[in-house]
Amino acid sequence: MAKKVHLISLTSDVFPELKPLISMYQKRMRKLSFDYHVLEISQHTLEEQQIFLQKKIENISKGQQKMVVLLREEGKQLNSHQFADYVMNFIHKSFTIFFVIGSHQGFSSQLLMTFKESISLSKLTFPHQIVPLLFTEQLYRAETLVENKPYHY
Repeated sequence: MAKKVHLISLTSDVFPELKPLISMYQKRMRKLSFDYHVLEISQHTLEEQQIFLQKKIENISKGQQKMVVLLREEGKQLNSHQFADYVMNFIHKSFTIFFVIGSHQGFSSQLLMTFKESISLSKLTFPHQIVPLLFTEQLYRAETLVENKPYHY
């Protein structure tokens, strides 16, 4: 079973110093069989973001079952074990999962109506530039929990 997960950031200002750490976790996930990709897109208006995001998701999923999850403060709060179960639930159903980080403007009302599923990484507020690293680490942690690897201890 392919474990396809994509993180799409609607901003392209991830701190460059964090990119090697994101890559490190991506490499570790490949060893555990996760097919994980991080995409950064930069569109100026919320409407452009919505159009580009929907096209990108359709191009990547090419008719496969998919789940789009918005990462937002108001989303469902999950601990690491719950997050692992959450992700694996979609993977076991053969979904390609897309997690989306909004821009500093947040998400358009249209996107919020189109993609109703959302989770929150924390009750704390983080700058958008570090969220890809935090999310990638949590996804790796989820994979180690599922695979019963020692990382999470």
